Amino acid sequence: MKLILFLIGIVMILVGLVLFPLPLPLGWIFLIIGTVLVVSTNKTAKKLLKKARRKWGWLDKIFEKTGKIIPKRFRKEIEETDPNGHDEDDDEDKEDEEESRQHTAPAIPRKLSRLDTHPRYRPPARPRS
Repeated sequence: MKLILFLIGIVMILVGLVLFPLPLPLGWIFLIIGTVLVVSTNKTAKKLLKKARRKWGWLDKIFEKTGKIIPKRFRKEIEETDPNGHDEDDDEDKEDEEESRQHTAPAIPRKLSRLDTHPRYRPPARPRS
């Protein structure tokens, strides 16, 4: 069933791209419905849509409006791609970042010269502008 929905979604995206230049909004409708079908069946597509929505605000607004009018089964899938939403993938990414920070070597301090430690040393004055 997932394969059939995925293929239907791909066909609808292709049809939407063909109809996109027409003055009627049919292209948009087919693109959005096809994207919803593909996202509901493919995790990679879901991650890509979430990144795209984060990058382009106009796309995020379109899917927010779409999420209000589509059936509940697909609404859940669109809400999971909301870049402002909270999901498990973000938690895993944050844990990975924290773990990688813990394993990095600390920064090595700059070696001080004899002048830097001399009691009468003054740094050069900054030129006035």
